[in-house]
Amino acid sequence: MERFLTIVLYEKFIANLIKTLSIDLIHFMDNFGPAMPYLKKKFPDTKTTYAPATYSPRGKFYDWYLKYSFNKLDRIFPFTRAYKQILSDLRIPEYKMEVIPWGIKLFKRSLSFKERDLIKKKFCCRTSNLLFLWSGWLQQIQEKDFYYSIEEAKKITKRYQDIEFIFTFKPEIYQERYSFESRDRIRVITNVDDFGLLLEAADIFFSPVGEKNSTVSPPLTWLEAMARGTPIFTTKVRGVEELVLDGENGFIAKDFSDILYKTEEIRRSDLNFISVNAKRFVGQNFNIKKTAVDYIKFWQKTVNNR
Repeated sequence: MERFLTIVLYEKFIANLIKTLSIDLIHFMDNFGPAMPYLKKKFPDTKTTYAPATYSPRGKFYDWYLKYSFNKLDRIFPFTRAYKQILSDLRIPEYKMEVIPWGIKLFKRSLSFKERDLIKKKFCCRTSNLLFLWSGWLQQIQEKDFYYSIEEAKKITKRYQDIEFIFTFKPEIYQERYSFESRDRIRVITNVDDFGLLLEAADIFFSPVGEKNSTVSPPLTWLEAMARGTPIFTTKVRGVEELVLDGENGFIAKDFSDILYKTEEIRRSDLNFISVNAKRFVGQNFNIKKTAVDYIKFWQKTVNNR
């Protein structure tokens, strides 16, 4: 409701922008709910598009709300085929939809083994151990997922002496009560100076998803991890298989109860080989240049088909 009221309050401002700048299209970066069909009604000659990332049903009216919000849009760019299928099931017309995934900038240089070891030492990790990195809150990752993941980390470090965990938080999300979960070979920290370097130094990006009914976008941090050669270890929810190929460029546990078993597979795997596959897969399928071109082409088509 707050977003809808914001649009109503700024309606004259939006109208002035459309008129003075001759705007042909409004692209929504987030779901503004009823505000999206409202804007379409107010400005029928201006095309509206949206790129929905996550399907996370909350309550029995979620699907109805989604369909009502999306139905008047001219074009929709779901990030995954899984999300497109959900929208098709909700009877969103096929011609309105085009799957365009996240796009990220690829990294030309990789850390050397010596540089990775130095970063691990900086965080008091043994260089001979496998480092599992968790980060929150990501898109689709909720507070309960942190506690689920902490419990799995306890089980894993109890069984395997050669695995360590670092749980990182952004300063605005971190709370002191999270630090109480720190223990031997499990660290909970915040405000990492260069998270990107830690992300690359890690052997595994540990990111289980607790909500089985959700559809991952997937989270942008997953792509950034894989682009740096760090494989994802997650649980099976819709959309995951469009990024993570189990045993090839990452690892997928059936659910939280399968994580401990899957960890043994990780320990026996050739992680250098899987790291190379992860980086290659992202480079081929999530290049930001290709994503930008796809958006421009579809926007042009949308505007030209007046």
